[in-house]
Amino acid sequence: MTLVKISAIAFAAAMTTAAFVPAAYAMDETIVEANTVRPVAHVKYGDLNLASDAGVKTLHGRVRRAANAMCFEGGRQDMRRDALSMECRNAAIASAAPQITAAINNAGTQVAANAGGAITIAMP
Repeated sequence: MTLVKISAIAFAAAMTTAAFVPAAYAMDETIVEANTVRPVAHVKYGDLNLASDAGVKTLHGRVRRAANAMCFEGGRQDMRRDALSMECRNAAIASAAPQITAAINNAGTQVAANAGGAITIAMP
């Protein structure tokens, strides 16, 4: 399977999944830009206290859910597509890691700046 086909499948999966995401979830925590060359999601964290374990855990969960929405197709898949989806998800989460670390390190020092903060994750 070529990279173009893989990208097309991943993009279609993201769009299919995004169609079923409740509007409140999509608007409150994640914004997906589907009309870009590489779909990206902006995961908001301004409502979280990243100085607490609960806030950090919630942020990681939001990033994981956004990556799943971008990379996994609904329904049954074969093992190869499952593996590709997992690779996509892991790469998307990895793309967010430095931003998550920076947000956590800045917790408590830049409260006003965090109010509109968002982590940007991208499909590989």
